Amino acid sequence: MRLRDALRVQRGDVIGFVGAGGKTSALFRLAEELRAEGWRVLATTTTWIASHEIERAPLAARLTPDVTLKMIREWLNEYGFVLLYGHEDPEQHEIGGCTQ
Repeated sequence: MRLRDALRVQRGDVIGFVGAGGKTSALFRLAEELRAEGWRVLATTTTWIASHEIERAPLAARLTPDVTLKMIREWLNEYGFVLLYGHEDPEQHEIGGCTQ
């Protein structure tokens, strides 16, 4: 079963994953399913993701003051799935969400 169907995701929904494990895998699985159907998916995290995992997103971009809404829209149109993050921790090989 597709995750989209299990969660009954509709266009315009905002989805959040919580719990002790599997959040990142679920986020990427759902984003990949939706992108394959032609949806535009914008994702972030409120926790940390291993740096190598962001390679699963067609575009992962650090959200800085230079990033505009217009740029995000263009990225979504071009890539279909964009992961935004706010912080990098090179020593731990992790990226943090926009709320860190």
